[in-house]
Amino acid sequence: MSWQAALVELVASRIGVQLAADRFAFGLERFLAARVSALGLSGPADYVAVLTSAALDEPEWRALVSVVTIGQTAFFRDRQQLSLVGEVMAELQPSRRAPLSLWSAGCATGEEAYTLAIIAARLGIPARVLGTDVDREALEVGRQGGFSAHSLRRFPHERRVGFLEERDGTFWVAPSLRRGVDFAVHNLLATPPPAPGRRGWDVILCRNVLIYFDLATSEQVVDQLSRALAPDGWLFLGHSDSLRLTTPRLRRVMLGGRVAYRPLSSPPTTAVRPPPRPPQRSLLEPLAVASRGPVASLDAITGLIRAGQLSAAAEALTRTLAADDSLVLRLTLGNVLLASDELERAAECYAAVRERAPLLAETHYLEGLLHRRAHQLVAAADAARRALFLEPELWPAAVLRGTVLDRLGDRAGAQAAFRQASAVLERGDGTGLQSFTEGLAGLDLPADEARALCRAMLARRG
Repeated sequence: MSWQAALVELVASRIGVQLAADRFAFGLERFLAARVSALGLSGPADYVAVLTSAALDEPEWRALVSVVTIGQTAFFRDRQQLSLVGEVMAELQPSRRAPLSLWSAGCATGEEAYTLAIIAARLGIPARVLGTDVDREALEVGRQGGFSAHSLRRFPHERRVGFLEERDGTFWVAPSLRRGVDFAVHNLLATPPPAPGRRGWDVILCRNVLIYFDLATSEQVVDQLSRALAPDGWLFLGHSDSLRLTTPRLRRVMLGGRVAYRPLSSPPTTAVRPPPRPPQRSLLEPLAVASRGPVASLDAITGLIRAGQLSAAAEALTRTLAADDSLVLRLTLGNVLLASDELERAAECYAAVRERAPLLAETHYLEGLLHRRAHQLVAAADAARRALFLEPELWPAAVLRGTVLDRLGDRAGAQAAFRQASAVLERGDGTGLQSFTEGLAGLDLPADEARALCRAMLARRG
């Protein structure tokens, strides 16, 4: 067995994370070289041997965990889902004699754990929150309770009063809030779930964690979480996790267009109901812009993009969105930012659209392009898979999935994706993109080029 294969197997068995080929190419290889040099070892194989004999709480494992688990989080991430979490808290609280028990599993630096505490405080609901993660260094940030403005980008200034205090550019969690939040190291794969008491957890959030695991491991983790729930508790997962999992101990509950989970024996949901559906407007419906500032027409914006004036186009889109937050224009702004390599701002645009329209396949495809640009190939393949689950005729997503899987060495998966794209393209139909992509760094692969690519890839041997 090669040292790479041994490391993949060791990391999977210890913390459940599946190391794909792109992890070695971007970041992990440099880390390994640095540790081999620092320890005076002869090569990576010796470092794998050091890890094999070390415990998870020893320095080498702690350093490795920080590299292979990238904790991207923020206060109030995915507001739509969190509003539903608040509703189920309100539903559960009247039947409780003790504070609600809330668990943020895989909390990284703790923003989600504090978000749960803030939601409970706003509702006047007594609660105890536990945030857990396998990364000790990340948890220490949560314990200290100091965060950058970037972590608060989704938390409006006027709503922070009483919860956060700014000192020298750092935002500190108020002591009254910190007293209700605990942090602990926990390995979702290898360690039994922490117990809040005999009843079990009232609410568990495990979001943006299972993307690191393969399907079998994810289902093992969810089974453990289900056993830790109170009989009438709630489990909330990330959107993509809900698309692929089977959960024999849980039943799915639709809340306002989002999926949540409850034990099979739990009572029917009463207090939580889907919000009224607002009038639906087509993505391509012409803008009805009020005269509240210097906005630009769609033709003017696309003219700037075609001329390569991406900075001016981004500014015009931002001004126009302040007057009318059209989904298609917000996606287009994300596309312009992606083409300009402003990946973080592009990700925020796509996330904002996904929160409003979680079943729009185009958003997941565009997020896949962003992940590919960031060299996150596994995440790119998964985003393309989500897009195709929602819209099997979206051939650009099938092409993206095929090219990414091919780079990851999954030849069978790549061939299946190219066959899916080819079948749609050869029929001359399928679903295209509604946001403006023309000329934006390969976002708009023409159908004839995509058809030729599929034919070439399917003709390969070996």
